Amino acid sequence: MKKNLNNETVATKKELIETLSNELDTSKVDTKQILKGFVNVILKLTSENSILRIPGLGSFRVQKTPERVGRNPRTGEEVVIEKSSRVSFRAAKEFKRITNNVK
Repeated sequence: MKKNLNNETVATKKELIETLSNELDTSKVDTKQILKGFVNVILKLTSENSILRIPGLGSFRVQKTPERVGRNPRTGEEVVIEKSSRVSFRAAKEFKRITNNVK
C-alpha cells in the first residue's frame, strides 16, 4: 500500500480486488466484475435520489445544494453559484466503533 501526502496508507482498487478475491475465494476477474456491479448499483440508486443503506457499513445518499449567491474573493464581485448535488456517505455505528478503535 502507498502513502499519500498526509502519510496515510491508501489502498488501491487493485489491492481491494486482491483482498476481496481472497476473502470470497473467487478469481480476481470475477471479483473485479462484482466490484464494478456494486459501484454501478450505488451510482444508479443515488442518481434516483434513493438512500442505499448497508448494515454494518453505512449509507450513501445524494445531498442537494440550492443555487446561491457567492462572492469572488479576488474581486469581491457577486457571482451566482449553480445548484449542485453530491453523494455523501454516513458510517454506521458498527463501522465507526471499529474505525475509532484502530490505532
